[in-house]
Amino acid sequence: MPPAWGWHSELIDARLFKVLKVWVEDETLVEFLTPEIAPLYRATFGWGGMATLDAKLRELESQMAAALAAKAANQSGRKDEQPAGAMSP
Repeated sequence: MPPAWGWHSELIDARLFKVLKVWVEDETLVEFLTPEIAPLYRATFGWGGMATLDAKLRELESQMAAALAAKAANQSGRKDEQPAGAMSP
């Protein structure tokens, strides 16, 4: 996202919701939510959401661990493959 007045800004996808982060004068972080994103943010961090937040975070951790394991397995599988036309030792 282009900087506003030279301030660093970034749209972050936190998987539970998205938030626009702007660093004012590279010193103060301000987070903005669009009207579409705000209900999801409140559902996550509001009174009702806080009760289930730990479970949501654990689920995200499990998904990330599975994705990393699949990526590692995929990469290790590629090491054993030989390019087409390569000769075996």
